[in-house]
Amino acid sequence: MNPYVYAVLWLLVGLILLIRFGRENKIFYLLGGFFLVLGVWWGADAYTGAGLFEGVWGWVLRGLTAAVLVIACVAYYRETKKNRAAFEAEKKEQAAARKAALEGSALPEETENGEDGGDADDAPQGGTAGSDTDAGNGESETPVAPKEPPRRRS
Repeated sequence: MNPYVYAVLWLLVGLILLIRFGRENKIFYLLGGFFLVLGVWWGADAYTGAGLFEGVWGWVLRGLTAAVLVIACVAYYRETKKNRAAFEAEKKEQAAARKAALEGSALPEETENGEDGGDADDAPQGGTAGSDTDAGNGESETPVAPKEPPRRRS
């Protein structure tokens, strides 16, 4: 692949890290700067053909890369340690929300007084005075079949 493509790629990544993510955390300024240096390095190697990835210059690039990697790892560790309590609380909230969603999709449990916890307005009132309802509470002794949806005509 053309080495200029890599140079442009590294420059774009560096600019994105600086402009877009720099506001989130200061470490992105360092990482964006590193990728800008890497883009210039690749571009200079492609343009001059000086072999900047070999010999002493290659070791300089490796040392620079290792130093930036160590700094990025230390920053990540500090950020994770600082926000660990927030991460744990968020994980617990997500687990509770999943549990509530799973329980909410199950059949409603009966309460102490034998009701299912739903509102009285939720159930249709099927009985009238003198009909075959159970003690006048609106529940019919005979089950009512659900209505079928209207069929499409082809």
